[in-house]
Amino acid sequence: MKKAILTLALAAVASSSMSGFVYGPVFASTASKAPLAVQSERASAAITGADVQAKGEQFVYAQEFDALIKYCDEVIAANPNLAEAYFFRALGKYSVATTEDDAVLADLNKAIELNPQYADAYTGRAMVATNNGDYQSAIRDWSSVLAIQPDNLQALGSRMDLHEYLQDWNGFEADCNHLISIAPENPQGYYYRAMARVQKGDIANAISDLEKTSQLLVAEGANDQEVQKLIAKLKNGESIG
Repeated sequence: MKKAILTLALAAVASSSMSGFVYGPVFASTASKAPLAVQSERASAAITGADVQAKGEQFVYAQEFDALIKYCDEVIAANPNLAEAYFFRALGKYSVATTEDDAVLADLNKAIELNPQYADAYTGRAMVATNNGDYQSAIRDWSSVLAIQPDNLQALGSRMDLHEYLQDWNGFEADCNHLISIAPENPQGYYYRAMARVQKGDIANAISDLEKTSQLLVAEGANDQEVQKLIAKLKNGESIG
């Protein structure tokens, strides 16, 4: 499970100034593809968070996780107030099979303590919580990410998945409203909201959302036949499952 979740965690390393995490293209342009020399320069108090971000990305890209942990240890010893050092050390620890989640969480918690606006740290903590089945904590952390980065589709989609899994249809509908607010021309927001409203028994508004979905699909030149079938079933009082 850890390796699968780590793949998602790596997606969170991209610059927190981005509204969504697009890990591959970011690293294709910012990180050297040559193997990383593990002789990291001696950390000093002059190192900045931006320095740690750049160096941490290089270690992650090269999958030199033991070296990443060592580098972050040196940085923290020299300057214990850089949130990025704790975040990248957490990433390094999480990819080492022998590391307990408590050690990872301790670093993520420290990163958040030092920088309460550190969206990547909340992302990492949400992923650990999800992996451990602590879905409510994960939802809270995804909500923190969205409070910082309202357009973060990774966070929104992950929170939607959890609300759906927990059959929290009010939460799921609220997520759909959020998606519609940031992407009003995307038919998915209306379609998923329709499904939430069906679960809540709000059939009239579900039909309205499906009609909006159909309208947007047609505007895109896409096929709306399946949506039309759902509309017809709901109007006839049939279940759509």
